[in-house]
Amino acid sequence: MQRNRALVHPDRVRELFAEQRDELRRMGERHLAQVAVLRARIAALEGEIEEVRAQHADLRAAVLARTKAEVEVQAIFRRRRHQPRRPALAKIRPGRPAPTMGPGTPTFSTVRNACVSNEESQQGWI
Repeated sequence: MQRNRALVHPDRVRELFAEQRDELRRMGERHLAQVAVLRARIAALEGEIEEVRAQHADLRAAVLARTKAEVEVQAIFRRRRHQPRRPALAKIRPGRPAPTMGPGTPTFSTVRNACVSNEESQQGWI
């Protein structure tokens, strides 16, 4: 019995290694082709991302402008709809005693007529 007997001939081992190298080379080429396709898809998606970012910026600016306009409209509406609960206070109040001349004060003829009508009512003429 031989102890160092080769199970596979050395030429066959070389053939197997050559086949394995060729298969690894083909796998490497396929891998590089797939990487190139993926990189192209990434580049296309990056372009789309930039477009979406630009659209997002436009939409955001429009939303901010609309929000600002809504706030302004609400402020105007509040100012316009404000109804005072009572009339505003007079800017000038009459002093004491009340004025005897001017608009809203009785004239001599109205006072005399009032006095005359008061006397007549007391005497029973009316």
